[in-house]
Amino acid sequence: MEIKFDSKELSVLTRAEIAKEISSAEALMALAKDDEIIVRRAIAEINDHVPAEVLNLLATDSSVDVRRSVTASKNATKEILIALSIDKEVSVRCGVALNENTPEHILRELSEDADVRESVAMNKNTTAELLKNMSKDKNEAVRYAVARNQNTTAEVLHTLSRDKSAN
Repeated sequence: MEIKFDSKELSVLTRAEIAKEISSAEALMALAKDDEIIVRRAIAEINDHVPAEVLNLLATDSSVDVRRSVTASKNATKEILIALSIDKEVSVRCGVALNENTPEHILRELSEDADVRESVAMNKNTTAELLKNMSKDKNEAVRYAVARNQNTTAEVLHTLSRDKSAN
């Protein structure tokens, strides 16, 4: 049995709470068009049932917060992440770089973006080869993230252990 409701009669916080848990694709699509950013963010970032078509809509949202939330979704498809990888907002591109669903070729492209290299180095699916290349980065934070990544080889870790940086 599906419960129907007029979402405009509910408070913003109530709509956001519903958006976090509801599994009906129809209701999620309606809430994805809500005027309030908090509601749209809750769908993208927290709801485990959100289908790709709803995330596709939210990926084109005018709010950077909503687009960034889409990148945090485990349901974000490769196509969505590819599209968001060229977003003008750094925080959105960082979110793409951190998402485990991001394709390797996009991680490689993002590793050339000075603003998001550290996030690429933090992704647990970044390849050992790419991490090796990034271990020579002039940015200390990038090298530190490489050292902390589980895919970094012993050889690279040995080289980084001789790094004279503060970390």
